[in-house]
Amino acid sequence: MNGQIRGAEALVRWPHPTLGYVSPDRFIPLAEASGLIHPLGKFVIEDACRRLVLWNKAGLTPGRIAVNVSPLQLMRSDFAAEVQQAILESGIEAAQLEMEITERVVLNFDEIAKRMTELAAMGIRFAVDDFGTGYASLQHLHRLPISTLKIDRSFIQRLCESSRSYPIVKAIIELAHSLKMQVIAEGVEDEDQLLLLRELKCDCIQGFLLSRPLPPEDIEDLLRN
Repeated sequence: MNGQIRGAEALVRWPHPTLGYVSPDRFIPLAEASGLIHPLGKFVIEDACRRLVLWNKAGLTPGRIAVNVSPLQLMRSDFAAEVQQAILESGIEAAQLEMEITERVVLNFDEIAKRMTELAAMGIRFAVDDFGTGYASLQHLHRLPISTLKIDRSFIQRLCESSRSYPIVKAIIELAHSLKMQVIAEGVEDEDQLLLLRELKCDCIQGFLLSRPLPPEDIEDLLRN
């Protein structure tokens, strides 16, 4: 962790006329149940590629953009082809795109392994989001083309206060490094957490200590500065 911006994450928000911004925790399950997750996911990937093109041309690339992917998307036989088309049409490097999956996806190993392997062969990276809160099999974790583990914010929030959280975070970082994976700590909000994560040799952080979620134009200002 040297203070450089290593990447950005594409976050979907639903602006509702009376409810304000609706959390993805509420509308993503509905999108999955209704089948709308497929066009929504396709739009997010295509928009992330378009943003990368604009930032690349302006010399403002954040490195890569991470996009959250539903297990239902990975189970589609045409998903890899759709992603490849978005990459080719935009002209970005595939390595600039990272797909974030949950431990729930890792459990569906037989159904998603082929799709993940196809995408990884293009150069796309994979990260496991909210790691430590699900039931990922270490056997499957080792066999899938995963580059990054993202430690769930619940562990980071208690890092400086709980004697139980510290060894868990330490163990996750050591596990990831032994598997040649990078580690990102989610939800970092203060300097004390940052100091402990540096001590534990965590690779990257994300959270309010660095920035709150921003619209694309504000990210451009952040990259310029």
